[in-house]
Amino acid sequence: MLTDDNFASTLNAIEEGRRIFDNIQRFVLHLLSENVAQACTLLIGRAFKDESDQSVFPLSLVEILWVIMITSSLPDMGLGMEIAAPDIMDRPPQSKKGILTWEVVVDILVYGLWMTALCLSSFSLVI
Repeated sequence: MLTDDNFASTLNAIEEGRRIFDNIQRFVLHLLSENVAQACTLLIGRAFKDESDQSVFPLSLVEILWVIMITSSLPDMGLGMEIAAPDIMDRPPQSKKGILTWEVVVDILVYGLWMTALCLSSFSLVI
């Protein structure tokens, strides 16, 4: 919070704001790429059929809850608490594009589809 006219306080506030923005962007990237991977795994996984021509789901409901609630919580909290990058003040100011830039959306899709491919390939190896 800026309570004085000191230039160092202003610089510290800008650095902290950029750190928080980066951490929120990392958190959203991790969370959405994981959700894309789960959705694609379930949708593409419906192509697998058993002997009675019923769909075999690669992820059960308990596994989905486990991934969302347990295994995601600690990495997500870690992403929110990361320290600032050393070059954070060398970057130009953020424009008003927001968190979901095209680069982040492409990263979400690439990471999500890569995780889907790995999940489905491990599932087909087990089957």
